Amino acid sequence: MIYNEQLEQNILGAIFCLNGFGETVSDVLDEVKVEDFYSQSHKAIYSAMLDCNSKGISPDVNTIGGHRFCEDQFMYIMEMWKGTSSGINLRKHSESLRKISELRRTQDRVNSINEIISSNGDLDEKLNEIEQIFSADIGFSSNEIGAKHISECASNYLDYLDKRWNNPDDVIFTTGIPELDAIFGGGLEVGLHAVAARPKMGKTELMGKMINHFAVDRNLPVYVGSLEMPDDQVMHRLTSSLSQVGKDEIKNNFTSTEGHYDAVAFSVFKKGLSDLANTNTYIDTRHTNTVKKIRRECVKIQKKHGRVGGIFVDYLGLLESDGKHDRHDLAIAHMTRSLKGMSKEFECPVVMLLQLNRGLESRDDKRPIPKDSRDSGSIEQDVDSWTAIYRDSVYKPESPWKMITEIIVRLNRHGETGTCYQVLTSKGFVNADEHTVAKLIHDEEVARQNKEDSSGDGYVGRSYSSK
Repeated sequence: MIYNEQLEQNILGAIFCLNGFGETVSDVLDEVKVEDFYSQSHKAIYSAMLDCNSKGISPDVNTIGGHRFCEDQFMYIMEMWKGTSSGINLRKHSESLRKISELRRTQDRVNSINEIISSNGDLDEKLNEIEQIFSADIGFSSNEIGAKHISECASNYLDYLDKRWNNPDDVIFTTGIPELDAIFGGGLEVGLHAVAARPKMGKTELMGKMINHFAVDRNLPVYVGSLEMPDDQVMHRLTSSLSQVGKDEIKNNFTSTEGHYDAVAFSVFKKGLSDLANTNTYIDTRHTNTVKKIRRECVKIQKKHGRVGGIFVDYLGLLESDGKHDRHDLAIAHMTRSLKGMSKEFECPVVMLLQLNRGLESRDDKRPIPKDSRDSGSIEQDVDSWTAIYRDSVYKPESPWKMITEIIVRLNRHGETGTCYQVLTSKGFVNADEHTVAKLIHDEEVARQNKEDSSGDGYVGRSYSSK
C-alpha cells in the first residue's frame, strides 16, 4: 500500500509546533481531508483537529491530547510534537500527502478494475462498472448529502432569491428569444427541458439558436450531443444562424445564381465562425452515445472550465440505453431520470429534442401536446418544461402563416404556459413581425367566430395565450 508514515507525522507535528494557529494551518485544514491520511491513529488525531477548528478552538497539542477522538494517544501526540522541529514545511508536506493519497486511490481503482475484469458476469455490466470507476478517476463525484434540516434549506432558498434578484444570470438561463424567456419567467432554470415537433418544423434550428446564445452571448461552456448529424453539419447550422448568412449561400461559396460574389456575406460568415471557434462548446457526434457517456464528457468540461453552462441532446430517441431493460419505455424512463439528475449535478439546464407520434396528424388541430411524445409517460413526469413547435404551412401549403412558426410552451413547472412566434428562414429562426402575427391571429378569430355563428358548432383552434 502506498503511504508515508513519517510524512503524516511531520504534518501533524508541524500543526502542533504552530499551536494550531495561523494562515498556513487554516489553509491545510481546509484542503487536506481525513482520508488523505493512511494511519488510523493519524486519521483520529486529524479528525480531532478538524473538530476543534470547526468550533473555533485552536488544535494545539494540549487540546488534541485531551480530545475524545484521541483517547490513550496523549504520549504519542507528545512524541510527534517533540520530534518536529518547526512548521516551516507544513504546506509543502501537505501537498505531498495529497499526491500520495491520490496515488493510493488510483491504485484502489486499478485493483477494482482488475477484479471486475477477472470476475464472472455480464459483459455490459462489467463495462458499466468500469465506466463508473473512470468517471470517478476524472473527478466526478455525487453531490448526494442526504436530508438537510429545513433551516439549511431556508438559507439556500434565500441565497437563490438573492441571486435571482441581483445576479439573475447565475440561476436563470436565457434562450436568445426574449418572448420565450418571458413565458418562462426570465429564462430556463436548472432542470430537464423538452423541445418536441414533427419533422420539418425546425426543432434543430431552435436548439441551434439556443446553443449560440449560451455559448457566444453568455460565454457559457456548452455540451452538444448530436446523434443525427456529423460535426460539419452541426457547424453549418450554428454558423449560418449566428452570422445570419443563408445555408445555401454558404454552400455555393457566397455566389448567386447570376454569378455575383458577395464579399460582405463572406466576411460576416468568417466573423461568425471565428466567434463560435472561440467559445467553449464541445460537440459530440457519436452514434453510440449514452447518458453515462454524456455525463463523463460534462465532468471533463466542468473540470477544465469550472462549470457546465448547458447540455443539449439531439435527440432522446437515438440515445442508447446504459443497461438492459425489458421494455423500450423503461429504457426511456431511465434516460430521462438520469438526464434530469445530471441537470442538478451540473446546475444547468438540459435541453433534449423529442420526436412525436404520427397520430397527432390525424387530428384537426395538429398542434402537439405532451401526450404526443413517444413513450410519453415518463417524459411528462420528468421534464420541467415541454415546448412544442408548430408551423401551419407544413400541413397547409397555402396557409397565410407561411413560415411563421409557433413556439408553444405546453408544460412549465416553474411558471406560465403560452405561445411566441419565430420565422423559419434559410438562416435559422428570426423574430416574427408583431403586427403581422397580430393581424393573422385577429383574422383567425374572426373566421372562427363566423363559423360558430353560422354552424352553432364549437371549434377548437389556435392557442391564443402569448407572452
